[in-house]
Amino acid sequence: MQEIWVCQHDNCLRNRSAAVLAAFQTIALPDSITVGAGGCQGQCHLGANVQILGETAKSTWYCSVKPDDVPEIVESHMRSHTLVPRLLNPRLHPGNRA
Repeated sequence: MQEIWVCQHDNCLRNRSAAVLAAFQTIALPDSITVGAGGCQGQCHLGANVQILGETAKSTWYCSVKPDDVPEIVESHMRSHTLVPRLLNPRLHPGNRA
């Protein structure tokens, strides 16, 4: 089971996180993946923020996510198990961001 949490706190909402959440909710995902509205992830200056909890409980944190990024995250991260380096949170994933 994997979980996708899209921050819906003030700063992220100003950066279109509601539209990011809607994009995740409308795209076809396997039944083993759930999508939800999350609270503040403590990375307000980098919103809209998306946290993906993997099957190993290790989190991947994407930042500055736009609705147009959702298909790439789903295809690369969820289906191909490959990170999207340009969207990785640089503080939480140092050295992995392109």
